Amino acid sequence: MKVGGQVVDCDAHVFYVNSSGTGGGPPTITITDPDDGDVVDDEDITVHGHASDPPGPNSGIDQIHVRVNGGSWQPADWDPGTGTISWEEPIELDEGDNLIEARAIDFDENTSSIHEIEVEYDPDTGGSN
Repeated sequence: MKVGGQVVDCDAHVFYVNSSGTGGGPPTITITDPDDGDVVDDEDITVHGHASDPPGPNSGIDQIHVRVNGGSWQPADWDPGTGTISWEEPIELDEGDNLIEARAIDFDENTSSIHEIEVEYDPDTGGSN
Protein backbone atom coordinates (compact mmCIF):
# COMPACT_ATOMS: atom_id res chain seq x y z
CA MET A 1 0.00 0.00 0.00
CA LYS A 2 1.21 3.53 -0.73
CA VAL A 3 0.59 6.38 1.71
CA GLY A 4 1.88 9.83 0.86
CA GLY A 5 4.00 8.37 -1.92
CA GLN A 6 5.70 5.81 0.36
CA VAL A 7 5.13 2.08 0.50
CA VAL A 8 3.67 1.03 3.87
CA ASP A 9 3.17 -2.54 5.05
CA CYS A 10 0.10 -2.80 7.26
CA ASP A 11 -3.03 -4.82 7.89
CA ALA A 12 -5.20 -1.82 8.80
CA HIS A 13 -8.51 -0.98 7.22
CA VAL A 14 -8.67 2.27 5.30
CA PHE A 15 -11.78 4.46 5.41
CA TYR A 16 -12.29 7.49 3.18
CA VAL A 17 -14.31 10.37 4.56
CA ASN A 18 -15.98 12.90 2.29
CA SER A 19 -15.63 16.11 4.30
CA SER A 20 -17.92 18.04 1.98
CA GLY A 21 -20.99 15.91 2.76
CA THR A 22 -22.80 13.82 0.19
CA GLY A 23 -23.16 16.54 -2.43
CA GLY A 24 -20.82 17.39 -5.25
CA GLY A 25 -19.01 20.17 -3.39
CA PRO A 26 -19.72 23.77 -2.42
CA PRO A 27 -22.07 25.97 -4.41
CA THR A 28 -20.93 28.94 -6.49
CA ILE A 29 -22.38 32.45 -6.51
CA THR A 30 -21.96 35.45 -8.78
CA ILE A 31 -23.12 39.06 -8.56
CA THR A 32 -24.22 40.06 -12.06
CA ASP A 33 -25.55 43.57 -11.41
CA PRO A 34 -24.29 46.10 -10.53
CA ASP A 35 -20.82 45.69 -11.96
CA ASP A 36 -17.70 45.98 -9.83
CA GLY A 37 -16.61 49.64 -9.83
CA ASP A 38 -19.99 51.10 -10.83
CA VAL A 39 -20.88 54.60 -9.61
CA VAL A 40 -24.57 55.08 -8.84
CA ASP A 41 -26.58 58.15 -7.90
CA ASP A 42 -29.31 56.36 -5.91
CA GLU A 43 -28.72 54.95 -2.44
CA ASP A 44 -31.39 52.26 -2.99
CA ILE A 45 -30.38 49.65 -5.56
CA THR A 46 -31.17 46.01 -6.25
CA VAL A 47 -28.32 43.52 -6.45
CA HIS A 48 -28.82 40.63 -8.92
CA GLY A 49 -26.93 37.39 -9.33
CA HIS A 50 -26.80 33.67 -9.98
CA ALA A 51 -26.03 30.67 -7.76
CA SER A 52 -25.58 27.00 -8.58
CA ASP A 53 -24.58 23.79 -6.83
CA PRO A 54 -22.69 20.83 -8.34
CA PRO A 55 -24.74 17.66 -8.89
CA GLY A 56 -24.99 15.25 -5.97
CA PRO A 57 -27.55 13.40 -3.83
CA ASN A 58 -28.26 16.44 -1.63
CA SER A 59 -27.54 18.98 -4.32
CA GLY A 60 -29.33 22.30 -4.40
CA ILE A 61 -29.21 25.83 -3.08
CA ASP A 62 -30.70 26.18 0.40
CA GLN A 63 -29.81 29.80 1.24
CA ILE A 64 -28.49 32.92 -0.46
CA HIS A 65 -27.26 35.90 1.57
CA VAL A 66 -26.12 39.43 0.78
CA ARG A 67 -24.46 42.01 3.00
CA VAL A 68 -23.20 45.56 2.60
CA ASN A 69 -20.06 46.98 4.19
CA GLY A 70 -19.54 44.02 6.54
CA GLY A 71 -23.02 44.28 8.06
CA SER A 72 -25.33 41.39 8.86
CA TRP A 73 -26.00 38.76 6.21
CA GLN A 74 -29.51 39.27 4.79
CA PRO A 75 -31.45 36.54 2.97
CA ALA A 76 -31.84 37.31 -0.73
CA ASP A 77 -35.06 36.87 -2.70
CA TRP A 78 -34.98 33.83 -5.02
CA ASP A 79 -37.14 31.05 -6.35
CA PRO A 80 -36.07 27.51 -5.40
CA GLY A 81 -35.30 25.23 -8.30
CA THR A 82 -32.58 23.15 -9.84
CA GLY A 83 -29.62 24.19 -11.92
CA THR A 84 -28.64 27.86 -11.85
CA ILE A 85 -30.76 30.02 -9.54
CA SER A 86 -31.36 33.73 -10.20
CA TRP A 87 -31.59 35.92 -7.12
CA GLU A 88 -31.97 39.56 -6.18
CA GLU A 89 -31.88 41.69 -3.06
CA PRO A 90 -32.72 45.38 -2.59
CA ILE A 91 -30.05 47.12 -0.52
CA GLU A 92 -29.28 50.61 0.76
CA LEU A 93 -25.84 52.08 0.12
CA ASP A 94 -23.83 54.52 2.21
CA GLU A 95 -22.46 57.60 0.48
CA GLY A 96 -19.02 56.79 -0.93
CA ASP A 97 -17.54 53.33 -1.53
CA ASN A 98 -19.61 50.26 -0.61
CA LEU A 99 -18.50 46.64 -0.38
CA ILE A 100 -21.29 44.26 -1.48
CA GLU A 101 -20.82 40.55 -0.71
CA ALA A 102 -22.89 37.48 -1.57
CA ARG A 103 -22.70 33.82 -0.53
CA ALA A 104 -24.73 30.65 -1.11
CA ILE A 105 -25.26 27.63 1.14
CA ASP A 106 -26.40 24.25 -0.16
CA PHE A 107 -28.49 21.52 1.48
CA ASP A 108 -25.29 19.84 2.76
CA GLU A 109 -24.40 23.14 4.51
CA ASN A 110 -21.45 23.73 2.17
CA THR A 111 -20.84 27.46 1.80
CA SER A 112 -19.65 29.06 -1.41
CA SER A 113 -16.71 31.39 -1.64
CA ILE A 114 -17.85 34.96 -1.08
CA HIS A 115 -18.23 37.01 -4.25
CA GLU A 116 -17.64 40.70 -3.62
CA ILE A 117 -17.84 43.90 -5.60
CA GLU A 118 -17.38 47.58 -4.80
CA VAL A 119 -19.94 50.17 -5.81
CA GLU A 120 -19.69 53.90 -5.18
CA TYR A 121 -22.78 55.88 -4.24
CA ASP A 122 -22.34 59.52 -5.29
CA PRO A 123 -25.62 61.45 -5.42
CA ASP A 124 -23.97 64.32 -7.34
CA THR A 125 -22.61 62.39 -10.35
CA GLY A 126 -25.70 61.21 -12.13
CA GLY A 127 -24.24 57.67 -11.88
CA SER A 128 -23.05 55.25 -14.51
CA ASN A 129 -25.77 52.72 -13.79
